[in-house]
Amino acid sequence: MPLTLQIELGRPPILLVDDDNGNIDQIYYLSDFDSIGVFVDYWDQSEAISQVEINRYPLVFWETGRSVSTLSSSEQALLQNYLDTSGHNLFFSSSNAGPDIGTTSFYSDYLKASFVDDSVGIFFVNGISGNSISEGTTLFLLGGFSSGYNTSLEAINPLSGAEQTYKYQNSSSIAGLNYQRANGNKVIYFAFPLEAASGIASTLRTVVLANILDYLYPNWGVENPLVSDILPNRVELNACYPNPFNSETVISYALPYTAEISLKVYNATGQEVAVIAEGVMAAGRHYAKFSPDNLAAGIYIAVLKADNVAQARKMVYLK
Repeated sequence: MPLTLQIELGRPPILLVDDDNGNIDQIYYLSDFDSIGVFVDYWDQSEAISQVEINRYPLVFWETGRSVSTLSSSEQALLQNYLDTSGHNLFFSSSNAGPDIGTTSFYSDYLKASFVDDSVGIFFVNGISGNSISEGTTLFLLGGFSSGYNTSLEAINPLSGAEQTYKYQNSSSIAGLNYQRANGNKVIYFAFPLEAASGIASTLRTVVLANILDYLYPNWGVENPLVSDILPNRVELNACYPNPFNSETVISYALPYTAEISLKVYNATGQEVAVIAEGVMAAGRHYAKFSPDNLAAGIYIAVLKADNVAQARKMVYLK
């Protein structure tokens, strides 16, 4: 069987900065980006990134994971200069930024937040009606395929110009915000670790990640080489994510050409239980949700048929 290699030509527009003090929280972001077909550059902040280097990227994801020391004064200055230059957008997620840098001008002027509390103790966050990033979504910050770290869930208040993105369930406490700066740059700040969202009885992280990309950098699906420039060279049904899953999973498949397809789910006895997609689909990568409503826990098989090609993948549904 010939070996197929995918080569990046040029620099992707998105940079993931790993600033979690040697922990492995970045793997959840890298896995999620890969699941939605997005190629990103990666920087380990154990060696400080320069202003010249970070300014090359229109969009930066900066995660501090479970690190108690979040942004140093030099990192704050770096991000201030980054955001003061037009064409730059920032997603920042942290579980300890409030106690660490909550009194700094960077926190108030650039993250547009006022720190309230670092021990909310509520593991569900709900999206805000009318907010394009979060409306209709709920995140459960515990268990599943996640970092499992949620000991410092912080409450914040958005300052002038910022709007609420997430609130803690059954609470008035605000968990995240977003805003657009006067120079057009956009910022999202989650006062909880996004990597702790498990997808159990809640929205998948990949769904929220796509919404974040849509808000911060609407051209992400056009300019990213994995998303648009490189077509798959064969029909391919990929493993679903997550798997096993509790409430829903995402099934992805790729087509090298426009084709008549069917994507169906069968139970272990071969009985058809769901039609996920059917009809003529364009060439490229496609993503579809499967929510096994009213189905029993167990093993299910996703089957993709395209022209004369058929592929199957096993899924495990846990209640």
